[in-house]
Amino acid sequence: CEAMSRMDASGGRMHFCEMADRAVKSRRRDGDVFAQKVSVDGYGMIKLIEADRVNNGTLYKPDTDELIGGVRVRNGIPVAYHVTDRDRFGGFKNGRDIARAEMLHVLDSDRVEALRGVTEFDVCLNSLRDLKETVDAMRGKIKLNSKVALVIQSVLGGKRRDFTRTESSDSTEEAETVGVQEVNDATIAYTYPSERIQAHEQPIPGDSWEKFIDQCVHMIAVGHDLPVGVIWAMTGTGPAVRFDMSAADRVFRREFKMLNLRFLRPSCAWSTSVDIEAGRIPFHPNWDKYEFQGPVGSTIDMGRDISSGINENEAMLGSASAWFDESGQNAEEQTLL
Repeated sequence: CEAMSRMDASGGRMHFCEMADRAVKSRRRDGDVFAQKVSVDGYGMIKLIEADRVNNGTLYKPDTDELIGGVRVRNGIPVAYHVTDRDRFGGFKNGRDIARAEMLHVLDSDRVEALRGVTEFDVCLNSLRDLKETVDAMRGKIKLNSKVALVIQSVLGGKRRDFTRTESSDSTEEAETVGVQEVNDATIAYTYPSERIQAHEQPIPGDSWEKFIDQCVHMIAVGHDLPVGVIWAMTGTGPAVRFDMSAADRVFRREFKMLNLRFLRPSCAWSTSVDIEAGRIPFHPNWDKYEFQGPVGSTIDMGRDISSGINENEAMLGSASAWFDESGQNAEEQTLL
């Protein structure tokens, strides 16, 4: 645990588990995330680098044959990454190449030749921009409507004076064209037959607005390869919900495998190898034979799944490793207890 807590090279602000969590969130939001293997005071550490800091010098500098999206290539193969620092104005400075061997690149692209990842919100970015513009317009409309109390339709179409003044007012202005009568704390206004005074009512979004929101949610679910029920709200009966949860579980396990191969194991191997070389950890021929515990399977019916697992275990249809993995436990640790 101590080794995990000192793997963050940016001042020890994050535990290694928090770094892994940020890596997953950054990859889904930005498309990919980077980590640099550094040595600080003789310890192997990891420094996370946000995706936009790996660029061609600026975000708007065009690609070349040798530098594509901040990735230095040779014969189409990445050999280094062009990393920049962020300045206080939101720009980038101090660009330098870092060898590929010193970097970890966490991405999960659907394209074989892709050098950079793509945000999982790509399928709905335009719709979300439209949604933002619509929300901004509606917010302004609501603010404007909140300042309107009455709507007055007059014969002359002009602006009236304050009709809450009674006829006994000492004002020398022309007579009020709206008759006003006060009854206790209330005021009654009388108009001509063709005139009308009514309280202003604020319009509310209709069905088309809700359908547009629903469309955005569906597109977000498509981008994340997850069922809509998992992203937003569960619907349907038990079998339908279990089907959605099993589909989501496959996505979560695939995400863990990608994170395991591209971030967890390389990070741990780097830190452990530095400690072995420094003599802080004795060398063992199987030092790299380790596994990270995967996530617990997603379920909505724990009792049903436990009963099914017991039956499979008794019938010897499943391994002990699979049995403990389903509950988020390590088989070797549990069998040694």
